[in-house]
Amino acid sequence: MSKFFKPYEGRRPYLFVSYSHLQSEQVVETIRLLHEGRWRVWYDEGIPAGGDWPRNIEQHMRLSGAVLFFLSGSALASPNCFSEIKTALALGKRVMVVPLEESEIDGEWRKLLDRCTTLAARSSAKERAGEILGCGLVTGAFHRKPLEDLRWDTLGLAASAAVFLATLAALFGLMTGRITLGAACAEETPPPAETAAPSEAPEVDLGPWESLFPVEFPDEQQARAVLAALGRSGGDVLWSELPQVRALYFCGNMTLKGLEAVEFSDAGEPTVNGARVIEGKVADLGVIGRMPLLEELALIRQPVSELGALRELTRLRMLSLAGCDTDALATLGAQGSIETLRLEHSAVRDLSALGEMSALRTVTVSAEMLPLRWDESAGYELLLVK
Repeated sequence: MSKFFKPYEGRRPYLFVSYSHLQSEQVVETIRLLHEGRWRVWYDEGIPAGGDWPRNIEQHMRLSGAVLFFLSGSALASPNCFSEIKTALALGKRVMVVPLEESEIDGEWRKLLDRCTTLAARSSAKERAGEILGCGLVTGAFHRKPLEDLRWDTLGLAASAAVFLATLAALFGLMTGRITLGAACAEETPPPAETAAPSEAPEVDLGPWESLFPVEFPDEQQARAVLAALGRSGGDVLWSELPQVRALYFCGNMTLKGLEAVEFSDAGEPTVNGARVIEGKVADLGVIGRMPLLEELALIRQPVSELGALRELTRLRMLSLAGCDTDALATLGAQGSIETLRLEHSAVRDLSALGEMSALRTVTVSAEMLPLRWDESAGYELLLVK
């Protein structure tokens, strides 16, 4: 049996693997354990022969949720690995460095790897896989859900078989007299009552039967917020319920119904009704990125570092990253619906990536963020607050 496995292809969060092919055996031995544990993994063995390799790599990097870089001497000597890690950091991806051997790191590599999370060196594939899963950066959003891998053609075959069996059962019933045709069937059937045309259902990226299963939230703060948005205090949230969520407001460790009570101190610390808040827990936006009707999202003082999951939210009008340490605006890409972006007291210093956001009208910043790099010819207004 081949040691390689089929890489994940899809839009849910997955681990992008960067490595030197000279270490293929060690790398695949490790990531196969993640794959068999139902963690989504993509690596470049999945690029079709003759495919556009650089474009394929960049596309999978942009869609990934985090990056595993297997560190070795040959990886450090590889221009492809260097380009992948440089691109990952430019996109604001979380990069986990998995040492395979002792390697001398200097120059540009040192600058890049200083911005990554380096895991402890382990001698076996099992220990390396355990280190990756135990570092705290691989959340439940990367885990394949029940029936996620079930193909639609398989379901179609099963449905066809069920219809065939039901037809046989009906014929058998007719032949044995269990189903009778008589005067009752001849009676005129009243016309069906007119019903209102069904409203257009929002599109949700759900796998086969996934709507029947509860959402596995990456943190308890998101779970509480979504339950409150649905008007409930407890119980499970099904994937099919996510389109009902229109607004979420996170401020530190609090979940709010609006932003009216939020203020910032002179030091840039957020408060709610005068009470100081501590940093929240919202870091993984994979579930939020699958709420197609979400219109407003506030992530005030949250540890979020990757915004790519928000690119597909075509109804999102307001986004607040006030008080956040993230500066990964580039990962929003050409998000086409956000009109209002609040960045006051955040770590953002470069607004050049916002030029691609066609609907953007106002961007709010604060004095301590100056000087800022931004395009004065862009179509949005820059608002300065205290």
